[in-house]
Amino acid sequence: MPAKRPSKPKARAAAPVAAEAATPLPAPAIAADAASLQAMFKGKAKQRPERYPGLMRRQRLYVQDTSRNRLLEKGRQTGGDYINGCDAVRKLAPVEAKFDMFVSSRDLPLAKQFLRRDVKKWAAVYDAAAEDLGEQIIDPEKKLSSLVFRFASGREIHSLSSNPDAHAGKTGHRKLNEFALLPDNREQYKVAKDGTRWGGNLDIWSTHRGTKNFFNELIQEILHKGNPKKFSHHRIRFSDALEDGLLYCIQMQLPEDDPVQDMDETDFYNYEKDRAESPESFMEENECVPQDDASCFIDFPLITPCEYGLDDAWQIPLDECQGQLFAGFDVARKKDLSVITVLESLYGLLFTRALIVMERERFAIQRERLYEILRHPRLMRCCIDQTGIGHQLAEEAQEKFGFKVEPVTFTPASKEQMAYPMRAVFEERSIKIPHDRKLQNDLRAVKKIILPGGGIRFAADNGTDGHSDRFWSYALAIRARSAPVASFAPMPFRSAQGNRYSLALADRRNRSLIG
Repeated sequence: MPAKRPSKPKARAAAPVAAEAATPLPAPAIAADAASLQAMFKGKAKQRPERYPGLMRRQRLYVQDTSRNRLLEKGRQTGGDYINGCDAVRKLAPVEAKFDMFVSSRDLPLAKQFLRRDVKKWAAVYDAAAEDLGEQIIDPEKKLSSLVFRFASGREIHSLSSNPDAHAGKTGHRKLNEFALLPDNREQYKVAKDGTRWGGNLDIWSTHRGTKNFFNELIQEILHKGNPKKFSHHRIRFSDALEDGLLYCIQMQLPEDDPVQDMDETDFYNYEKDRAESPESFMEENECVPQDDASCFIDFPLITPCEYGLDDAWQIPLDECQGQLFAGFDVARKKDLSVITVLESLYGLLFTRALIVMERERFAIQRERLYEILRHPRLMRCCIDQTGIGHQLAEEAQEKFGFKVEPVTFTPASKEQMAYPMRAVFEERSIKIPHDRKLQNDLRAVKKIILPGGGIRFAADNGTDGHSDRFWSYALAIRARSAPVASFAPMPFRSAQGNRYSLALADRRNRSLIG
């Protein structure tokens, strides 16, 4: 196992965890003897789970914990949904079950995955009759719905949206999935907690999302403030899961010729660490060490509410956009990334419609991608970084497209002028951005530094995946939107190359702006 990793703080439970022998788990639906498993196994994992298939040691301790309130901080892909699916079946399948269960997930794909993969799997293991009732409307006025899974006992699991209103007025078990990622998670907790007053359990599980997050606040209360909310605290880090046999389970599922088959636990740990966007990101996502938000100019509490859902089709063709388009281009050639961001302004909001990332791309290719956007009739303005190597590209674009192009030189003053309007759209939640880890890291990379003389500087350390290039590309696009442009009513049109009439309208609109 890796020599260096975070120390393991002692768990503080509100009530003793039930003894393992007191609530034995049933045998898997498909059992395999030791000889058969040995013949199937082709990997080099040294740690093997106590039983396979089934729950690993720390997973089983969580499922057998009978506390009213449980909190699980976990590394990615260590089985949080898997064990809560098991727990849901154990609570609802028995004929004496008293309560329904309400689950909040970040978005619809996660809600479906929890019910149709994890709950359905464990219903089969327990031989529990259950029916998938699909999507049900629970509040027509607020347009709230839930995915419903009903057991033969009559008890139901309702997988709800992340809207706290969906929990209001309901009594029973509560499960809050990826709690740190839920928008308004403080409000989610308040409503869910009250729903267990007359009975039922409250379970929260999540990976970390920075320090300025209610999930991290709850953990700090448990560890350092006497655990006033009486949570039973569990933690399954990536390294913990490897100790419990995770790599063995992975290698049992992989093809025989997969490179991971030749790794032991230390090799696999280092392999995943090397693949991470940054060491800090790896520790947050896998070892439950949240990244410090204190110095971030735009932190996770501002980012998360502005993200699209995982199933949202945000990257639509520009020809299908109905509002005005604005772009920002942060230029690089060798060391950093070149990034073009295109925003659609519609109904007072800014929607990300394109996020083009180019790494070590030739200038000819970068120019071609830029000109393709600048030619679009709905593109009102594009701000281009003309600092250093971007100067020639910005100058040529301005000569060709005129007022549509605004060259911007990056200085401490210009960065400050762009950074505050950038943060404002996140504070107002008037922008939508894709849910992308690399974009999150870039947005959080920029720090506001107070200089000795009282001045302000915005800077970021170079990471393995750019130099906050996505941040400044967005800032440039937002600056482009701030310049006055002609207003026009949304209307359908074909691409400019195939529609001379749309070109004429665009030309007339452009000439009206310059008199």
